[in-house]
Amino acid sequence: MAHFYIVYIAEAHSVNEWQTETNEEAGIRIRQHETVQERLAAAQLCSEKLGLTIPTLVDGMDNAAAEVFAAWPERIYILNKGKIHYKGGPGPYEFNPEEAKESLMQLLNTPENPPDWNTILYSHSKPLILTLLFFLTFGCGPRTEVDLLLTNGKIFSAGHGSPVHATPAVKDGLVLATGGRSMARHYRAPKRINLSGKTVIPGFNDTHQHVRGRPRRHLELGDLTSLKDLHNRIQAKAEELGPGEWITGYGWAVDDLAEKRRPLRWDLDEAAPENPVILSRAGGHSAVASSLALKLAEIDRNTPNPEGGVIERDDSGELNGIIRERAGMVYRLVPDATWEELKPNFIQNLDFFLSLGITSFIQAGATIREWDQWQEIYNEYGEKLPRATVQIRWAGRKEMEASGLMTGQGDHRLRVGAIKILADGGFTGPAAYTIDPYKGRETYRGKMNYSEGKLNTISFDAHETGWQLGFHAIGDAAIKLTVEMFVAALEKWPRGDHRHYLNHFTVSPPADTYRLMAMHGIHIAQQPNFTWTLDSRYMENLDDDRLE
Repeated sequence: MAHFYIVYIAEAHSVNEWQTETNEEAGIRIRQHETVQERLAAAQLCSEKLGLTIPTLVDGMDNAAAEVFAAWPERIYILNKGKIHYKGGPGPYEFNPEEAKESLMQLLNTPENPPDWNTILYSHSKPLILTLLFFLTFGCGPRTEVDLLLTNGKIFSAGHGSPVHATPAVKDGLVLATGGRSMARHYRAPKRINLSGKTVIPGFNDTHQHVRGRPRRHLELGDLTSLKDLHNRIQAKAEELGPGEWITGYGWAVDDLAEKRRPLRWDLDEAAPENPVILSRAGGHSAVASSLALKLAEIDRNTPNPEGGVIERDDSGELNGIIRERAGMVYRLVPDATWEELKPNFIQNLDFFLSLGITSFIQAGATIREWDQWQEIYNEYGEKLPRATVQIRWAGRKEMEASGLMTGQGDHRLRVGAIKILADGGFTGPAAYTIDPYKGRETYRGKMNYSEGKLNTISFDAHETGWQLGFHAIGDAAIKLTVEMFVAALEKWPRGDHRHYLNHFTVSPPADTYRLMAMHGIHIAQQPNFTWTLDSRYMENLDDDRLE
């Protein structure tokens, strides 16, 4: 004789623990039972709602059956004379009815007289006493439809207390719910992935990126390891483009090069004597130009330093090719690439972020015209690309109002971010504006890119018209001044949840500046990689407390 039973061990969707929308819609409200009478009543209600005809047993309030059989969340057992013959996986998604059926048939089957599956519930000639137990945590409502379920994992949610869950349910690109292993039974999804204990973390948000499409003339130098490698890349590009064509590039860093020195104009001349070449350092605050590029830009040993920048010279007064903070003196001559040439590489660079686990980022500056290009890309490919928030470069109050743009416009894939201006320079110049003079320089403190009056006007105009502010400020003097401008704007036009912030925030400002930021909710977006990519520049230009 085979006996089939359902053993009710708990209520999965109690109103005082985890009530689902589907239960609410169905009018099913069961509190987690505190007495055996409440458990019996809940089991009866769920049996009726689910139309179950198999006899239902109810676990005691000590949950002894659930503990002995490791039944949570759901299990199928076959007992033979009181001993476990078959133990199924945790349900519902690891239920395997065919496997259970095969195990049962092995017990009941005889070679000469195999039984009919339909007769198993009734008497059989073989003297066996079988019990099939279906341990269930009941949830009376229908399962919620979602797009994706990840099960049996370690899901780090990054929420309060950094809880770790076993299952997230995803719908329309958003995490709808997270919970333990039993949560999966309450959702239905066309795609389910068993993580087998693997860890899942939220995607990274990069608060400062400069992604763009690159033309054919461009060299990516972020992985450059030596000046010899640089020579070979420039030489190959010159052969590809032909004499006279401009060669540009971005991403070299002294600390990454085996020679531990910067590329200078003579290095570029040797690799491509018939091509003008200009290559920007990582961060974009300085660049090296070849002799031909400098000649075309009409820059020679007699050219004075531009306002806010430096044209480097050697001890004899000759140009070495390095231009700090004002490389636009040369870049202005590089022919513009067409959007058709740039667009495929732009999309490729955006897609590359996903391979690094970056699922959202802030583009740290785009013009009003460039915003249209971002919209074009995301209208076509947005669902396949990381979510982007694009800072807009300030173009003047009239131009900004005429553009119709404003912080927050867009959708969950692409939206307008804060206003971007560069209050001061950086340490590759060095041009970061500091309170005290630079190390070994009696009066030099770096440079502001705007007068106090101009910075005040931009801050006031942008804030008054509703924009979020996200200014570049690196030196402690620039940080102090920018915060004071933000505070003055906030006091004149108070606004809740403005979320103004400073990019970089490298040299720690006075304590009073921190207090002002805390009082007015002004935030920071820092880049920890600057700690090592610019460490030599900090050592060269800063001292004492400013290095701590």
